[in-house]
Amino acid sequence: MRKLRLPSADTTVDADLQALAEEIATNTGVSPATALELARRQRPTLRQFAGQWNAAVRRARAALHLPEASDDTTEK
Repeated sequence: MRKLRLPSADTTVDADLQALAEEIATNTGVSPATALELARRQRPTLRQFAGQWNAAVRRARAALHLPEASDDTTEK
């Protein structure tokens, strides 16, 4: 993947945003500045999705660690 040269005035680009902007530019052919703007606009939605994903994973892991229900129907 080619490295984008983002506008030099922008110093608040983190690695995730940079990677998303590069992906957008590579797959759409838009300019680096446009790709960065599109990536920034997607960030809140992606964070919401990540939060929902993490919550689902926590629930699934918790379900795996639940003790088995006792079977009251067996003879003692």
